[in-house]
Amino acid sequence: MTHEIHHHLHHHLSDKKKFKLLHRKKSVQIIDRMVLIVGTISPLTSLPQVFEILETKSAKGVSILTWLMWVVLGVFWLVYGIAHREKPIIINNLLWIILELTIVVLALIYH
Repeated sequence: MTHEIHHHLHHHLSDKKKFKLLHRKKSVQIIDRMVLIVGTISPLTSLPQVFEILETKSAKGVSILTWLMWVVLGVFWLVYGIAHREKPIIINNLLWIILELTIVVLALIYH
């Protein structure tokens, strides 16, 4: 389950008291911290693509349309994260957007 879906399910609990109690649990706090860490690290998985394009000076096989679609989807999740003030969603999608746009720009330069 993605952190966005997890967030959506928990924020829409009918009983706000249950929601507050859930997030007081030590195990949930640990998971929340882990999601922040994973949300920060996971976009870095795009770095090998960036380095490969820069190293080879070629974007052969890189689909600009695919990466642009990821940017558009990331923008929607970023807006959602900002609207709900959810730091993991904001950080994760902001980093994805930056790296995806970097790949798009490099693909346009080296295509």
